[in-house]
Amino acid sequence: MYAFKEQLDSGKISKFDTTFENPFAEEIVAGLDGPFGLAIHDDDLYISEYFGDKISKIDFTSSTPTLVNIATGLDGPAGIKLIDDVLYISEFFNNKISKIDLSTVSIDTDQFNEKDPILYPNPSTCYITIDGNLEKQSYTIYSSLGIKVMMGIVSDNVEINVGNLRSGIYFLKFENKEPIKFVIK
Repeated sequence: MYAFKEQLDSGKISKFDTTFENPFAEEIVAGLDGPFGLAIHDDDLYISEYFGDKISKIDFTSSTPTLVNIATGLDGPAGIKLIDDVLYISEFFNNKISKIDLSTVSIDTDQFNEKDPILYPNPSTCYITIDGNLEKQSYTIYSSLGIKVMMGIVSDNVEINVGNLRSGIYFLKFENKEPIKFVIK
C-alpha cells in the first residue's frame, strides 16, 4: 500500500510504502509544473499540474515511470477526483469542473515524437529558459490581456530576460506551437 505526496513548489511527487514500519519518501517523478492534485486509477497516478495547465499520469509501479500528458489546455487545474472511470478536474481560473472518461483515453505515441518546448522556472522572477530541441526561432510574449509585450529570437536552452515584466500571467508563443503560459512573481 502506498501513500503519495505532491510538492507544489519543488515540482516533485514522492511515494511512501506504508507497509514499512518506518516509511520513507521515495521520489518517483520530478520536473512537474506545480503538482497540485492526485488521483489513482489501477497502477496509474494522475497528476494535476496547476501551472502547466494539464493533467499528466505515470505508472507508479514502474521502476522508471514515464510522464504522459493526458489533457492540456486546462486553466489552473487544481483538485482532481476519480469516480469509476471518470476523472473530474476543478479548473481554478475557469470556475468550472471538467471531466475525462479514462475508459476512452488512448495515447497516440506518434504525437510524442517531437518534443514540445518546456519553459522553466515557472513561476519566475528574472529569466525563463526554453528547452525542447528548438532551432533558432522567433517568439512573442503576450500579457494576459493579449497585449504583445516582448519579441525576440531564441534557441534551445537560452535564457530570456523577463525581469522588466510586471508580476502576472503571460503567454510565450512560437510559430506553429501552442502558447505556453507562465507566471512572473
